[in-house]
Amino acid sequence: MVDCGRNPSRDRRIARSPARRPGRRTGSCTVATAYVGTMLDPNDRFASPAVRAVAAFSLPGTTTLVFPRAPLDESRWAELIDAVTAERLLGLLLPAMTTGAFPVTPLQAKQLRELATDAVRYCLVLEGELLRAAVLLSAADVSLRVLKGPAAAALDYPDPTMRAFVDIDILIRSEEFDRAVGTLTRAGYVREHPQPRSGFDRRFSKGTSFISPRGLALDVHRTFVMGPYGLKVHLDDLWAPGTTFRIAGQPFIALSAEARLLHACYHAALGDWPRRILPHRDIAQIALTGMYDEPRFYELTKRWQAEAVVATSVALAWDLLGISDTNRLATWASQFVPSVADKRALDLYARTDVNYATLSLAALGAVKGVQSKAAFLRSLAFPERAYVVGRHRSRVSRVVLGLAQTFTSGRKRH
Repeated sequence: MVDCGRNPSRDRRIARSPARRPGRRTGSCTVATAYVGTMLDPNDRFASPAVRAVAAFSLPGTTTLVFPRAPLDESRWAELIDAVTAERLLGLLLPAMTTGAFPVTPLQAKQLRELATDAVRYCLVLEGELLRAAVLLSAADVSLRVLKGPAAAALDYPDPTMRAFVDIDILIRSEEFDRAVGTLTRAGYVREHPQPRSGFDRRFSKGTSFISPRGLALDVHRTFVMGPYGLKVHLDDLWAPGTTFRIAGQPFIALSAEARLLHACYHAALGDWPRRILPHRDIAQIALTGMYDEPRFYELTKRWQAEAVVATSVALAWDLLGISDTNRLATWASQFVPSVADKRALDLYARTDVNYATLSLAALGAVKGVQSKAAFLRSLAFPERAYVVGRHRSRVSRVVLGLAQTFTSGRKRH
């Protein structure tokens, strides 16, 4: 297991070999010490060792987590199935059962096969939606990259059915973003939330979400996440040569392996709260197979100022999945100490009471140029009426709430 209890060398940057670089000593706690405890809250769906063992099944190397020796009783099985379904782990529990690693009763085996089959069918439906959206966007001269679900399933797992997903995520260039939104809207896709002002999304936002004419979720990204870490991503890096895979014979381009690993880290550390376990499995899946260019990964991490994001998510992945094997990345992550600014930024993403305005205001420092900062603030302070209606009492109340939450981050965790 990763040792998370030491006073580590202070190291805020990744260079050629993170495990070997010296730094000054500090009494501050590591990322793993600070955040693993929160991740393992007893109320979390995946706090159960059995659920975590499912998430770790078939990883390269060894894990300290074990499956039960006998089939679970009806109550515990129902709890496990609920958690595994919610965490999108049916594709891992099924092979654990079929190989005999996870013992089940005949009735449990039947239920699991039915649920896993339904999950695979839904993924196929979503891939069909991706095919339709790609045709629309291509006709409008809009380029796309496939993110997360279908790309991870096809490229990072030995069997695509092991990696379930419940929506489609695509990346669009900033300069093509408005054209993509217009194209999808005219085709009957319904945008879930308006942007504060015209042009805000293509300049400052993570992206936007749509519901397709068939009722399926399509997330259109410009960057990985909203807020300060999203604006620090160098978008040109995301459009460097990627990895090609096919759906129904049609070629699609995903991010490079290094960018996919980074995206998994962003998703794990900055995504839903409470955190999901699946992005941590994605991290371990790529990191332990070694199918990425390590120096390139470190280069991107440093350029995007994402050291705290990577360290947090990698340390949590190793702990949650009980991974016994270590490597340079895991060793560095267990020893990393975040700056005060990073702690405040990470805390914002870990609060359930933080809204869109709060994360946006926290990103001001990452906006480059005086004119861009002015446009950014103007959009947040004076959004168009369609954005405010139904969300806030007034424009002023919205900004006040965002400022209050921004300046109280770090004092309260949820």
